[in-house]
Amino acid sequence: MGSSGVARSMLLILFVTFSTACDPDQATKSQSGERLQVPAVLEARMPQVARAEEAEFHELASLAPSSAGFVLDSLGDIVVFMRDTLDATAGRRGIAALQSSGRIRQNRQRLPRVIVRRADYTFGELVAARDLLFDSVFTQMPGLSSLDLDEARNRVTIGVDPRAYGATRVNVVRQALRLGIDTTLLWFP
Repeated sequence: MGSSGVARSMLLILFVTFSTACDPDQATKSQSGERLQVPAVLEARMPQVARAEEAEFHELASLAPSSAGFVLDSLGDIVVFMRDTLDATAGRRGIAALQSSGRIRQNRQRLPRVIVRRADYTFGELVAARDLLFDSVFTQMPGLSSLDLDEARNRVTIGVDPRAYGATRVNVVRQALRLGIDTTLLWFP
């Protein structure tokens, strides 16, 4: 192989390495494609006090630790997300308690069904990642427009200025990795 062939091979290797390193959907997966364990940095930051707008999710998580929140679907049914299906019964009880106290709005026409769906991350993990990103990235990096939890996607959603989307997204992913955050829990709309 001539020197130009070696150079092309080296460029291809660098391109593949760089592309993989910058892909936030692959950055924190194991070689088998499984999600890595939740970093200790997130477990240590699990919130003890809930934000007012997240009080119901926090209460549900106290009853069913692997819960990841809930949403009302287009039919008015309550979809509750659980990482561990063994918590499904506790999650249903928690939703029933929130319903009976009037803390979940309901359609008056019929009783909503409670549908349990699998989640990758718990509410506590998502909150801890969001709060760590807010403190260490969102307030420090230009080009970010929003930071929120998306219960239906089971991700932390990060809004990025479209004019610098690619570079800003790569910088956010790098900072998240530096902080020990599993980047598969990030969503960039």
